[in-house]
Amino acid sequence: MTNPMLEELENIFLMDRPTHDDLNEHRRLKHMSRALAVIDLDAPDEMLLRSFQEWLKKIRQNRTGQAKKKRITESILRRWQTNRVIEYIDLSQWFKLRNESLLDHQAAAILFPHDSTRNTTEVVTKTIRKKAVPEILAIKTRQALISQGLEFDWKGNI
Repeated sequence: MTNPMLEELENIFLMDRPTHDDLNEHRRLKHMSRALAVIDLDAPDEMLLRSFQEWLKKIRQNRTGQAKKKRITESILRRWQTNRVIEYIDLSQWFKLRNESLLDHQAAAILFPHDSTRNTTEVVTKTIRKKAVPEILAIKTRQALISQGLEFDWKGNI
């Protein structure tokens, strides 16, 4: 199995000067916690490495003033599992592909066929569709999942 971080590094190329397309790509990926660096290829390696470490530390310190990174905890994953959020997303996509409407009571009957302890239509309406689905599909959630996945991979816990 390949390391996703190594694959990402393989996709990065060295350039003398960033092009207009490179800058546009950087702006497009800006929400993914990336930074663009221009490197003096004539500078000595020791100076480049020291300068890069200082620059990276400064950039990261400046970012800490921004919103704290979201963490996907086990309790969040349990909540998504209990409420069958991923299953709901799959089901709603399947209905869209068939050009059919998925009503909340239909989703409740499909997702929770034997749950008589709660109002499952209300769970679909108020919890899954209005809260959990937007939470899962949010950019910050995807970033957190990717980041935590990379942390997990770097620790050798595959």
